[in-house]
Amino acid sequence: MLRFHTQTAGSTLTAQQPEVNVVRTTVQALAAVLLQALEGATIFDGLVDTLSQVANFHPPAIVDALWRGLTTRPGDVAVHYAAMLAFLYGKADSTFDWSLRPLFLKFNTASESGRQAAIAELRMLIGDASVQSTST
Repeated sequence: MLRFHTQTAGSTLTAQQPEVNVVRTTVQALAAVLLQALEGATIFDGLVDTLSQVANFHPPAIVDALWRGLTTRPGDVAVHYAAMLAFLYGKADSTFDWSLRPLFLKFNTASESGRQAAIAELRMLIGDASVQSTST
């Protein structure tokens, strides 16, 4: 069972549009929960559920967390993060496109140079060399 605590920033709220505040804080809370889940989910503990939510809701902070996870998370998780990124960027037909499986499996390595090479290949697939690789 995953438990989460989230807190949203009051500075984003407006007195003029209180109904917008409800939506804004709900979106912030959902993003915070997903970010926390992406940082700790494993193959056997919440990863599938988290990624199914990410497929439907992926603000920039979530996409950044996926890119970061390519270098910081274990290989079996990074495989699924790469698959999700390919899907979010419109280069995969599903959240785990089996035709791209050989590329995704390259992330299941402990070798930092192997991961960097796989990230470079994913960036080429996506077609945006300016995509931030957050290994720094």
